[in-house]
Amino acid sequence: MTDRDRPTPRAGLPDPARDPVAAKALLDELMRATPLVAIGSFIGSLFVGLQFLDDSGSPGTLAWLLASAAIALARVGYALAYNRWFRVWPGLRLRRWVRVAHALMITNAALWGLASVVHLQQGDQTAEVLLHVVLCAIAMGATQHLAGYYGLLRAFVLMTLVPLVLRDLWIGDPGHLVLAVLCSIVLMYSLAISANHAKAIAELFMQRRRNAELIEALRRENQATDAARRLAEEANAARTRLFAAANHDLRQPLQAIGLLAQSLKQTSTEVPVRQNAERIQVCVDSLGDLVDGMLELAQFDASVLQPRLQAFALDSLLDEALGAHRPLAENKGLDLQCGPANAWVVSDRRMVLRLLNNLLSNAIRYTPAGSVTVRVLPAGARLQVLVEDTGIGIADDQHARIFEDFYQVANPARDRRQGLGLGLATARRISDLLGLELSVASRLGESSAFSFWLPLAPAGTAVPTACSEPAGTLPAPAGRRLLVVEDDAASLQALAELLTAWGCDVRTAEDAEAAWRIVEQGFAPDLLLSDLRLGDGADGLALIARLQTGSAHPLPAVLITGDGLLNEVRSTPHGQVTVLRKPVKPAQLRALLNQAFLDNGLATEQPP
Repeated sequence: MTDRDRPTPRAGLPDPARDPVAAKALLDELMRATPLVAIGSFIGSLFVGLQFLDDSGSPGTLAWLLASAAIALARVGYALAYNRWFRVWPGLRLRRWVRVAHALMITNAALWGLASVVHLQQGDQTAEVLLHVVLCAIAMGATQHLAGYYGLLRAFVLMTLVPLVLRDLWIGDPGHLVLAVLCSIVLMYSLAISANHAKAIAELFMQRRRNAELIEALRRENQATDAARRLAEEANAARTRLFAAANHDLRQPLQAIGLLAQSLKQTSTEVPVRQNAERIQVCVDSLGDLVDGMLELAQFDASVLQPRLQAFALDSLLDEALGAHRPLAENKGLDLQCGPANAWVVSDRRMVLRLLNNLLSNAIRYTPAGSVTVRVLPAGARLQVLVEDTGIGIADDQHARIFEDFYQVANPARDRRQGLGLGLATARRISDLLGLELSVASRLGESSAFSFWLPLAPAGTAVPTACSEPAGTLPAPAGRRLLVVEDDAASLQALAELLTAWGCDVRTAEDAEAAWRIVEQGFAPDLLLSDLRLGDGADGLALIARLQTGSAHPLPAVLITGDGLLNEVRSTPHGQVTVLRKPVKPAQLRALLNQAFLDNGLATEQPP
């Protein structure tokens, strides 16, 4: 603390008008001690007065004693009134209570100063000793009793001891001159002590004010932080709701366009028509990927997605990921390799698969020639999964930026055929959510290697089983009876035409009641495809459960939805229902239908 900041005896003491709480605390202390101090002061005046009484009765001394008794009674009565009535009537002005208390103390000081005048004539030795001892004791005691009121304390000490020093000087004998010196020393010491006490109290209250200001500033800052956090949470929630709503509304026309394009490609023999249908399908897939990516990022940012940890075979996950990317790698002439893992790990399988798919897609996209390799390296209780490529590499100053949303190093023209710039951003969020420590090692013009870590499953976990045959090798679902329920007319027509082109016997319904009537009329479907949100607020999952209950044989079902927040698997009393998100890719739908038939023991015929 600098000299300028150091409190003076008067500085920092609370003002009843500005700081009533602190001012009342000081007054409480004064009033609490006043009765005992007033009684002690009156007893001291009795000792002094009785020593100066003579045979004539000393009228001045008697009057002084009566005045001392009166002021003592006034002080005690005032303190008792304050302790009682101020709590009952807190609205009484605090400043007025302080002023009256000060006036009583000044009056008491004046009476002690008057003692030196009333007893101006020298008394016997005992009387003189008592007069000096009592007045010095009263002055010294005031330094504690009135420490919170420096101005009042200084006036009290001066009014009590200055007349006594002057009296000793007026008498003038050697003994009184010595007493005058001693009383002067007591006077200066009392003033010094009172100043130090006042400074300490002033510093205490200044520190209390600083603490109160800091607490208030911290409270305001916390309120601002809480408000900012709430706004951010509300913004994230609103953005998620916006994406969810827009996601559903966008997927409906995309679903119809994609299926119509696929149907047109299959039924038309004209090359230009087939080429245009192929281009439309590419655009639909690209827009669908954009919707999926943006919604998934919004879900991560809003903390909507929660990991579902489970033990799973890493080999089956690697086979699934590489099987999905092998055709794309072969089209580019790349060698896609993967070493065996022979291990089970613990994490969220769906999220880890998405992360690995994003890394493989990114590696294949930016590798013009050579190979993409997935390696699994053991490291104690964890496994390190590396995706390495012989691609274009990444400059050192770009390593952090490649994980930003929509950022692409080698695609300044935003060519959507090179991706959307969301794959690595999504991979980073998945890694952060699961604690997989995603990292990149790369040099410009050379290879790149992305890696993440997976914890091993506890000992005794089941041995991995071989992966089933890839869904893409299954035959078309020709000859199957399918019931399709969809409230969007365009999507319903497109899906029916595609399934009919695959050789299926298709019945369509736009709502739950129409679907139920079709079944009641004798149509026994082999599989049910239903939208989640049907007309009149009906629920597709509830319709599936109802139809499965009334079916004489196992009825597999697929739930098609534009709701990106829905889990990939839902349950009914009769088993699990696979969820497909719009826009549905024809190859994905075909593989899923055949897999559903195989899982339920229904043979699938080859198309004619």
